[in-house]
Amino acid sequence: MGHDTHSYNGGLGYHIIIRANSGRVLAPGGRERRIVARSVLHRGREFGLLTFRAPDTHLHSLNAAGRDAAGEFARRVETSLTRQLDVEGGFADPRFIPIEHQRHLERVFRYIQNQRAHHGVELDPWHEASNLLDLLSFRLLGRYTIRSVRTRLPRVTREELEAFLGCPVLEVEDPTPEEAAEVVATAAGLVELGGHSREANRARRAVLEAVGRRATTSQMAEALSVSASTIKRLRSAPVDTKLVAAIRRQVGLRRQLRQSGERFE
Repeated sequence: MGHDTHSYNGGLGYHIIIRANSGRVLAPGGRERRIVARSVLHRGREFGLLTFRAPDTHLHSLNAAGRDAAGEFARRVETSLTRQLDVEGGFADPRFIPIEHQRHLERVFRYIQNQRAHHGVELDPWHEASNLLDLLSFRLLGRYTIRSVRTRLPRVTREELEAFLGCPVLEVEDPTPEEAAEVVATAAGLVELGGHSREANRARRAVLEAVGRRATTSQMAEALSVSASTIKRLRSAPVDTKLVAAIRRQVGLRRQLRQSGERFE
């Protein structure tokens, strides 16, 4: 039986803050940021996740959950990150700040998604260690948070989410093989595109569809680091159209933000 995410103890949930004992940056690179996203989003569904972001040395999460459930969520996330990110010395005791009324809930949601303004740093320009991507359909893994936010935070608008992102949503119809391959792990909610798991092959198939016939089989094989025979086989596999759209949006995001002159990897 799952934990009771609706026993609010007189409030509307908890703002949870997680940080390593060493004070280290949790996710300095793209791979680490995708690990954070998978760790939080895989566990968040059961524990009332509304939003999260890991800006630098700490992770903020907002959960519509009771205190026990919030504690179990934090424990599971810390266990996952300790193992996958090799967090020497483990994590400090999380902070649990009760959400006391609706305006507080809205304020914390905006605070978490506006970390750049609060801390003056931008280590995650693509918002990979955040569910902002999921809320705007740039990634599929945390789509369940769309309904949660609409239900509990109806005053949060799409325009507001795009403002946190830094640009409007643009679905690019002509991504290059290289552009699509660069973003597919993020769009699919994978740490990296490797091996031949069902998830990886589904992601590769979506890249082929996103690029279309503008690229040759050999160009796609090079971009995706697989054989030409694999590309030919994947072309006849079913397509996840939502993932295709997410890839095209990811390419649009990166094109726009790179053109803005900000510092990116």
